[in-house]
Amino acid sequence: SVYAIPQLPYGTHKIEWTVTQNGEEKICAYQFNVKDCKKPTVACISGLSVNIIPTQIVALWNTDFLQYTEDNVTQTDQLQIGIRRSGTGNGFPLNPDGTPQVFVTFFCPNDLGTQYVELWSIDKAGNAGFCETYVIVQDQMGICGSPNTGPGICVKTACGDVPLEEYVVDITGGSPALPPIGIFTPPVPPDANGCISITIGPFGSNYLAMPVKDNDPLNGVSTFDLVLINKHILGLQPLDAPYKMLAADANNSKSVTTFDIVELRKLILGIYTELPNNTSWRFYPADHVFSSPNPFTTPVPNSDTLSEFPSFKAVKVGDVNCSAIASSAQAPPEDRGLAALDLPDITLAAGQTIELPLRVASGADWLGFQFALETDPDALEIEMVLPGVLPDLDENTFAQTRPGLLTVSWFSSTAQYLPAGATLLTLKVRARKATVLSDAVRLVSQRIPPEAYTAEERIQSLQLFFAPAFSGETQVFAPRPNPTSGAVSIPIRTVQPGAVELMLSDLSGREVFRQVFRMEAGLQEMKVPAEAMTQGGVYVWRVMAGDVVHSGKLVRL
Repeated sequence: SVYAIPQLPYGTHKIEWTVTQNGEEKICAYQFNVKDCKKPTVACISGLSVNIIPTQIVALWNTDFLQYTEDNVTQTDQLQIGIRRSGTGNGFPLNPDGTPQVFVTFFCPNDLGTQYVELWSIDKAGNAGFCETYVIVQDQMGICGSPNTGPGICVKTACGDVPLEEYVVDITGGSPALPPIGIFTPPVPPDANGCISITIGPFGSNYLAMPVKDNDPLNGVSTFDLVLINKHILGLQPLDAPYKMLAADANNSKSVTTFDIVELRKLILGIYTELPNNTSWRFYPADHVFSSPNPFTTPVPNSDTLSEFPSFKAVKVGDVNCSAIASSAQAPPEDRGLAALDLPDITLAAGQTIELPLRVASGADWLGFQFALETDPDALEIEMVLPGVLPDLDENTFAQTRPGLLTVSWFSSTAQYLPAGATLLTLKVRARKATVLSDAVRLVSQRIPPEAYTAEERIQSLQLFFAPAFSGETQVFAPRPNPTSGAVSIPIRTVQPGAVELMLSDLSGREVFRQVFRMEAGLQEMKVPAEAMTQGGVYVWRVMAGDVVHSGKLVRL
């Protein structure tokens, strides 16, 4: 055999084998990719010692700790070097704005003593390696004995004045006696008023503070925000505060247009993981006065001087109905009504292709809805999504960002009436193996909560039911959740208005809860409050609707 070891450049290549036998030639080809997978080598300098200076802060750069770094492909001068305190993050260290973190800061007096840092190097292919070293922070001049605690800042939401958590502060500027600086404060938890103290000194220096928070872009963003932004654009229901218009400007164009809706819908559907031209939150000084209801007529500042104790207002981009969670102390959302979607309860054979109508269970007037439908990709494949009866429900309103996940976001400027049984979507699916549909499909809420918006702008939680074709008889569904550690909902679909009685008893037969519900026709729910089940254990529930009686067991954790 004759062979050679080729020296191949990085990229995609193809190798071919040619085999000849009895004059017959066959060719087999294989495609492969050559890429750089080796991490750069990083060597740290150990045993540095620094002294706190009169500003009560000391900054050390990545180069202060670097002995050398090298890579098998990327040239040394093209390697990026980053640094962070040990244990404060994962992967190559980046600032909130996406730039490499090139220095670490140590404050007086909490950071005196031995402090560990990670020094990272990353090559052009994205491979990153690091070494760990330490620095001894000293106070030989006794500066920390008389703390020079500087000012701080406070941040609360423009919606509801809720203290904001998990923000950092970008500080720039300097004083006549010191060189200019640009640092991000450590992510210190703010107090109950959203305030943090910043030791930067000396007083009288010209420093600017800018809050930064750029995580969880879907926080508070839903299709209901698209409903409200669309009404604002059409002049049907203008947004009634400047900060709401700032929130609606998703593409940061200093205006509110339909393109903002396009960008936010891509975020909701999962096409975007973050907004490409905006941050998750934006800020302005609390004492800023808007010259008109339109905040875009004059520039809106995003920083303020640190010479005093500035306060800021935080705006969650995309959230115009003030539903974002800014603090762990915020109350949970109010109790919502229930709406339901139906899929037929069928068994599919392996290889079977079928069109499944996704229907509304009861008549409704909806301004919009959103949901994420998850399927078991090993059991079921969604080959096509066909729009139903609603206007403008097309390929722009749904997406499959990965196998087994269908996201849908639809809205209208005016409420659309849907009679019971109306088809929202038709799913053309193929069974990869024999499966029961109810075992392979479910609504999920990890990214977007499944919900619908009524003509009165009330939010309803969506649930998915698998049931045989509605026979015209009252149907009582299993309690949810079960087991439970709190309240329980029991859905019921009635044919006509009337009284429905719900009773709950323990295993000894002692009644612990009884209530008569006045029901309209259609799908509704009855609730058992958590306080009705005072002890953990098994309870028996019983529902009586005319001649229909249903019962079952409920477990209290």
